[in-house]
Amino acid sequence: MKSNILCVGCSHSHTGWGKSWPDFLSTSLNKNLIRASSPGAGNSFFIEKINHAIQHNDIDLVVVQLTEPSRVVTGFSFYENKNYPDFYNDPNKINDLACYTWNVCDNEKNFRSMLNKNTSIDHIWIPNVSLSKWTAYKVMQDIALIQYICFKFNIPVVFWSWFVPMEELFLPMYDWVKENIKYVPGCGQNWLNQNKVPCIPNDGHYNTEAHNSLVKNWLLPEIEKLI
Repeated sequence: MKSNILCVGCSHSHTGWGKSWPDFLSTSLNKNLIRASSPGAGNSFFIEKINHAIQHNDIDLVVVQLTEPSRVVTGFSFYENKNYPDFYNDPNKINDLACYTWNVCDNEKNFRSMLNKNTSIDHIWIPNVSLSKWTAYKVMQDIALIQYICFKFNIPVVFWSWFVPMEELFLPMYDWVKENIKYVPGCGQNWLNQNKVPCIPNDGHYNTEAHNSLVKNWLLPEIEKLI
């Protein structure tokens, strides 16, 4: 029987734009795929998905694609999104836990859609919270907690980043995190740009062919070094 790999990430791990890196990575490693994608969500939302998935599935490897650090996750009293019926691929809810991810744009638009009321928050939130030093520290805390959960259940975990090179995420006070995790240097976005792989016009996401190339020529060889 094939073993299972849990692949976690943001919209770049989702299938809304075709097959994505989890499809090609799982096939290349000859593992069954358990996908936990969270389009638009921040790294903190991945934690409970990982915690639930490894306690309810027989998983042999976890691969976490970190997203934009400025995405700040907070609890939300109620959120229902019928566009994501898959349990592990809803960007806002896992079990009885509902969350909202604050981004560096469109929060007022999102709340108007969800709550049917106008809000005025982006002019305060974006410069003072989303772009604050706290978000950089929160990435370190999220990585440390994910690492501990996987360690607790004796499951190896590999981290890699889509938007920001991993080397730029590590903070001086968190050298101990860098020394105790397995991670892929660099980031996916830089590799795609350097190799002139185009994104979908007017979208920012990538199609099936681009993800296949990303895995075959960069992500898979780097992960194989670590496992």
